[in-house]
Amino acid sequence: MKLEAIDRKNPYLICPATIGDVKGDEVFVTFDGWRGAFDYWCRCDSRDIFPVGWCSLTGDALQPPGNNGKMVNNIA
Repeated sequence: MKLEAIDRKNPYLICPATIGDVKGDEVFVTFDGWRGAFDYWCRCDSRDIFPVGWCSLTGDALQPPGNNGKMVNNIA
């Protein structure tokens, strides 16, 4: 399931994310395109996670997905 989530290491950023696992009332938030160091567990009613479209609705900036640390070379 996709969602928009606050990056707890940079709490002013809201990023695209995916629920990686569910255990009881907790979900494992994985950030799309970023390494696991940013992922975290939180309660399903946490104020750090939002449904897709939240930033568009509220006017907050949604950060682009990361690139998994891979460099993209645009040399022709």
